Amino acid sequence: MQDDGEQWKLTIANPVPSLKQKQLIFYVSQALKPGKYEYSLGGIYPRKGEFVSVTSQDKGSKIVAELADEDDEAFYNYQAELYNAAPVTITIPKR
Repeated sequence: MQDDGEQWKLTIANPVPSLKQKQLIFYVSQALKPGKYEYSLGGIYPRKGEFVSVTSQDKGSKIVAELADEDDEAFYNYQAELYNAAPVTITIPKR
């Protein structure tokens, strides 16, 4: 996470890419603005990715990043495993 003053920049990467893994779920101690944030995947031809959900959890936040998985093969031109490993970056406005 990076604080640029106006918003948080969050980058997530799947440490063990697998088409069986549909989500990355983790918790942070920082209270972030809840919401559903779509992301794009980089490359020569950037494309729409999945989304990241942020919910309040105690004094922090729960983050669920949806990943490309085996159900998404056709959408990702049968390269879902490549996209499952791609870094995901979103920006979250401050409250």
